[in-house]
Amino acid sequence: MKWKFDTNGRSHGSPVITDSELYFIQIDELISVDLNTGKQKWSCEINLKAGIASPTPAISNGLVYVQGLTYTKDVSLNWLCAIDAKNGNQKWRYEAKKPNTSNYLRWFSPTANEGHVYIASWDGYIRSIDPNTGKLQWELETISAFGGSICVASAEGRVLRGLGQIDTFE
Repeated sequence: MKWKFDTNGRSHGSPVITDSELYFIQIDELISVDLNTGKQKWSCEINLKAGIASPTPAISNGLVYVQGLTYTKDVSLNWLCAIDAKNGNQKWRYEAKKPNTSNYLRWFSPTANEGHVYIASWDGYIRSIDPNTGKLQWELETISAFGGSICVASAEGRVLRGLGQIDTFE
C-alpha cells in the first residue's frame, strides 16, 4: 500500500480521480487529495449535509461539480456548484427552487459531458447547465421523480436515467 487517507468513516460516496488528484465528498465538504503523497491539498465547504449516502462529484476541464439538495417542508432547492480543481474555490452555483412534493430525500450525482453538466432531481426534472457559466441551458419535466443519477450516451447524444427502468431523452 502506497498511502492511506483516513476519512473517519465520514465519506459514503465514490471518489473521482484525475492523473494527479482524488476528489471525494465527506459529509459537508469536498476534499482534494494528492495521488502521489496521499496528503490533503484542500477542502471546500459545500453544505451538503449528506448522511448515509453522498453523491459522487463529476470532474471536467479543471472544475469539480457537486450536486445537492436543500430541503424544507414547503420548498426543495436543487443545486449544483462548480469548484476549481486546483484551489477549491467555488466558481459558480446554480439553484432550482421548486415546491416540495415529496418527503423522500434522494442524493444525485451530476454528469459532465461535451459542454453540458446534466443533473436530475426528485422533482422530476432533467436539467442541462452550462459548465462555464452555471446558467440553465434547458430543463425537461419528466413523468416521474428520479431514483437515479444521469448517464450520458455521448456517441448518440442521448441522456439516460434509471428508475426501475431506463428512460432515454434526446
